[in-house]
Amino acid sequence: MSITIKDVAREAGVSLGTVSNVLNGRNAQYNEETYQRVMQVVRELDYHPNRHARSLARRTAQVIGVSFAEQERSLSGNPYVADILDGMMQSASENGYNLTLFTCLPSGEESRYLTQFLDRSIDGLCLIAPTLLNPLPKDLLLTHLPAIVVGADYPETAISWIDVNNEEGARVAMEYLVEHGHTRIAHLAGERAQRSALLRYSGYCSILAKYNLTNDPSFVRWCDYDKEKGYHYAKHLLQRSDRPTALFAADDLIALGALDAARELGLRVPEEVSVIGFDDIPKAQDAHPPLTTIRQPMREIGMRAAEWLIKQATLKRVEPLQLLVKPSLVERGSVARI
Repeated sequence: MSITIKDVAREAGVSLGTVSNVLNGRNAQYNEETYQRVMQVVRELDYHPNRHARSLARRTAQVIGVSFAEQERSLSGNPYVADILDGMMQSASENGYNLTLFTCLPSGEESRYLTQFLDRSIDGLCLIAPTLLNPLPKDLLLTHLPAIVVGADYPETAISWIDVNNEEGARVAMEYLVEHGHTRIAHLAGERAQRSALLRYSGYCSILAKYNLTNDPSFVRWCDYDKEKGYHYAKHLLQRSDRPTALFAADDLIALGALDAARELGLRVPEEVSVIGFDDIPKAQDAHPPLTTIRQPMREIGMRAAEWLIKQATLKRVEPLQLLVKPSLVERGSVARI
């Protein structure tokens, strides 16, 4: 006969609710002495919570699904996604949940996979960085499955989403370059199909207009959030006779590619060309020179997304979450005053 939570409560001399609070980490509901007594009984009786039974009782599977829309990059090579997942895993673990990672969805076929999400035993779904053409965010609104988007915003809709304020971050980066005397600033842009890239480009343009600087279309290169393309386009820009004095990269991977290009051309950073990135991935501070960048708190964003999905799964009627996170400037050694 298996040991039940009632057996633990009886042996520990506490209520069923107290045992449940201890096992679910609700540490505000009991004192340290009670916690130690309950855990001692749990060990002595070798009690293991029946997660399947708990899921049936609460009508939850205690699993969050995660789908990454972009196909070209591996997860190991994408620090943005890795940090988002780290934050989600931390929040899920703290709440007794697990993550299920779905494979990348072929572009144009996303809606065919909607039934797979609904058929799986997941309590909610997080979509990471869907493109502008991805129909899943709006499709999921028509289902019972809680869903949240990370890395894209959907203003004036009922879709739940969390993203950094991309346009503000771009403006901060550009203001910083202008304050350091730069007037010929090129933009190594992201991916046209990503709203984040369009917003960062918009921020770039707004600061050029604010200071009456020339907006030269040939100074903008779309790099698809790819380091190799960042290297390629930066090299072309830096070989021009009217080369820019500064490069604003739409993410740090592009910026790292630009640093490689400058180094190969024998240009000193930041003395001869300045570079600023976006994201503040771990490799940014290890670059040569260390990369000045715009930080977005990716782990915190992942945690907030998971927390909202878990609340939605347990409380059922949580208000949609639409959150723009404030970016911040991280000054290092890749921008110089001219």
